[in-house]
Amino acid sequence: MAPAASSPSRRALDVDEVGAADLLARQRLPQHIGRDGGALDVDERASRRRHRHGAHPRAVDGADVDDGVELAVTRPEAPAPDVLERLAMGFLPVPPLDPRAPSTSYFIRGHELRVDLLTPLLGRESKPQFVPALGAPASPVRHLDFVLVDPVVALAIGPRDLAVIQVPAPARFALHKLMVSTLRPAVFATKADKDRQQAMQLLHALVDNAPDDIAAAWTDLQGRGPGWTKKIERALGVCRRADPALIDALRPLLNG
Repeated sequence: MAPAASSPSRRALDVDEVGAADLLARQRLPQHIGRDGGALDVDERASRRRHRHGAHPRAVDGADVDDGVELAVTRPEAPAPDVLERLAMGFLPVPPLDPRAPSTSYFIRGHELRVDLLTPLLGRESKPQFVPALGAPASPVRHLDFVLVDPVVALAIGPRDLAVIQVPAPARFALHKLMVSTLRPAVFATKADKDRQQAMQLLHALVDNAPDDIAAAWTDLQGRGPGWTKKIERALGVCRRADPALIDALRPLLNG
């Protein structure tokens, strides 16, 4: 993942599906991230393939815990679309709803693998923005900058290769999932519920194994403004209906 959100060139790639681990191996992604790097978000369908390709030092299994594991990569030597084309996997641009807008997503016909180019949403402009770090337009995502702070080392395990990568700090990723769940419109209620389920699975492991990480991430989030904390509180209120014991265990960490 990326260092602090203050780095203006910090950007993200979103890869949807388990095969992303193989994609990482094919690209021979670097082991370390530079100050001008970006992040690769892997959205895994664990229910379809029991493939573990995300494990970080605190034994929170990213592959089983969530559907979106953001992986860090350095600034590509070529524009991101060219990198995808060089893989010779058949990536095609997804036509945007607005024909005047550039495509920020790529897919392989007949497969579930999908790559979305993402960038933190700063301000109110939600239209695709050209990102020099990717050499291509990217879709702005609210609060992505919070996730791109203090990454941890992990392994991506593909069918044939391993890759040393960096993923978001689990506590930050969980809190981000909670915030995102409050931003989804009613028609995406199922996805919002999935966000909360993923966050709760991570938080269960963190409460037992890394409570200080939750407290530290919460302290940073509080410093970003009351709007951020209100989203978390709203999401926790919904989570309490499903798991009151977890919310009770979290309270000392969030109030300390």
